[in-house]
Amino acid sequence: MIDVHTHLLPGVDDGSPNAEHSAMVLARLHGEGVRGLVCTPHLNASRAPEAPFYEHARLLDDLRRRVPDGLVLYSGFEIMLDAPGSDLSDPRLGLAGSKARLVEYPRRGLPSTATEELLRIRGAGLVP
Repeated sequence: MIDVHTHLLPGVDDGSPNAEHSAMVLARLHGEGVRGLVCTPHLNASRAPEAPFYEHARLLDDLRRRVPDGLVLYSGFEIMLDAPGSDLSDPRLGLAGSKARLVEYPRRGLPSTATEELLRIRGAGLVP
């Protein structure tokens, strides 16, 4: 099983508070059969060009030292589509470097332009 939506980068957004907590969760998930896990901290699409790629990569590398054998960690983002037309083409935004983008909309509801925005992302060769 692969978990494609987790907030286990220590100290980032609303996820795990520290590396020890992340290690505990990783051990539990591994015990439940998870063999791949994508760390997906929050990112507003309007801020994609400023994404903290290097800081997150450093945290992920540190976390990999605590992973049980047989569990692989990948990077990605959970992208809030807060501004139509945002450029999401950077491969580092994808789930495990793929063309897949984990996207979400604000809790206040789906905007009337949601379909058009998802089609625009698809038209760019990405998979929302």
